[in-house]
Amino acid sequence: MKVTYWSDYACPYCYIGETNLRHALDELGVNYEFEMKAFELNPYAKKSAGGDVVAMFAAKYQLSLEDAQKRVDSINAMAREAGLEFDYAKVFHTNTADAHRLTKLAKDKGGTELADRMAERLYKAYFADSLDVGDTETLVKLGKEEGLEEADIRAMLGGKDYADQVSLDERQAQMNRIGSVPCFVIEDTVAIPGAMPKEQFIEVIKKYFPETNAVAI
Repeated sequence: MKVTYWSDYACPYCYIGETNLRHALDELGVNYEFEMKAFELNPYAKKSAGGDVVAMFAAKYQLSLEDAQKRVDSINAMAREAGLEFDYAKVFHTNTADAHRLTKLAKDKGGTELADRMAERLYKAYFADSLDVGDTETLVKLGKEEGLEEADIRAMLGGKDYADQVSLDERQAQMNRIGSVPCFVIEDTVAIPGAMPKEQFIEVIKKYFPETNAVAI
């Protein structure tokens, strides 16, 4: 089963949602392939911006610091339910364009499977390891961990390679009227927006792909 999904590395719901969908497919015994499409939530974000996440939440959503903290805590709770290591209060806000380009490099060098592993490593780096995924040296380290050549990574980051592919993903999202992420498209036919719990993903999959009922655990 092919899953194409639009996502950003700075989006907690994207990481939680794609993890829950994987768990749903695993529970149904379905073989699957994930392909991430780039969707920058803030393409104008500065590199190495950092900052207090709770304060940023309060300012963005016009919340009190107490309510913003509750929102952050609820996201952490959702992540724990998905089995993720997660500390949203400690993420390092940064521009994600180069992280998306690194994923495109991984796909070019190793296909969808390597790109998927690279995406998972970048999610973990951002949300669990509190790393700056806009930093060149961080991206070089992460790319090498997944088997990419350092020279290839540095050459890509030093230029504009794959920027056009990132832009194409985002134009495709606009053409498909995808205005928020995550958005999952299964087998190019069924679109599922949002970070649903595993059980809801299972219900949707069984509804639109009833052949999976026979292999449900």
